[in-house]
Amino acid sequence: MKKTLSSLLFVALASVAPAAYVTNFNSAVATNAGPVAPNTNFATTVPAAQDGWTMDDTQVQLSFILSSIPTYDKAIGLGGFFATPSVSAITSLNLTRDVPTQTAVGTAFSVDFAIVNRHAADPLNFVAGNDRFGFTLYDGNFPLLTIGFITTAGNNRELAHNGTPVGPNGIVASDYDMLNFYNLSLSFTPGVAGALNYAGSTAGGAVAFNGVIPGQGAANVTKIGVDFDIPGLDGSAAGSNFILFDNISLVPEPSSAIMGLLSLGLLASRRRR
Repeated sequence: MKKTLSSLLFVALASVAPAAYVTNFNSAVATNAGPVAPNTNFATTVPAAQDGWTMDDTQVQLSFILSSIPTYDKAIGLGGFFATPSVSAITSLNLTRDVPTQTAVGTAFSVDFAIVNRHAADPLNFVAGNDRFGFTLYDGNFPLLTIGFITTAGNNRELAHNGTPVGPNGIVASDYDMLNFYNLSLSFTPGVAGALNYAGSTAGGAVAFNGVIPGQGAANVTKIGVDFDIPGLDGSAAGSNFILFDNISLVPEPSSAIMGLLSLGLLASRRRR
């Protein structure tokens, strides 16, 4: 049986297109009750992780599913509102997931997030802290790029990329009952002398940043991390604030090979007309 041009192109595209990771967490299910209904535990290595996500503190459940969020079916919360680390000496925690290996160059990352800094309905029991939250992309166990959100004045948050602050910006922490979501997007391009360039934006483009990672031009992205860092030496001093995140995607952008195949298909289609 003869194969049509479209079927041949489909096979060719499938053979050159790397795998992607995309999730909206809508299939997440409760494993046990959370601290405040209707929140339910999301990921832990005890008894089992969900969708491959694990917490590096295996003795306590720090990440929870929040349901019935306006415009978001389910999202994941990470922070002191849910629990503090199991040992006070632990001041940095990570929720991570291995993803299909992708070359960093040509990969696009996106996530929707909100930082919750208060709960007007329960101000006495919700203590806003100075905890840092963020996202990290890894090559193996090497943190390739970390985007952190640190507390400045009031409820404002300052973005920092690999430790470099962007300066005052439009990221404002939310109230638990009035969530303000932002989108963070990242992309990578080749740099000079074997470096890896990155560019990103959030707050509707009001916050834009870029940088260079020396010697990482051939790096891969193999893991996504969501970070929770507590200032000082006592993990039990975490505030009630937390990060809420949803709609994560790590997607290869169209390569020159794919674009070439598409162009070939269009050309052949025109010749047949």
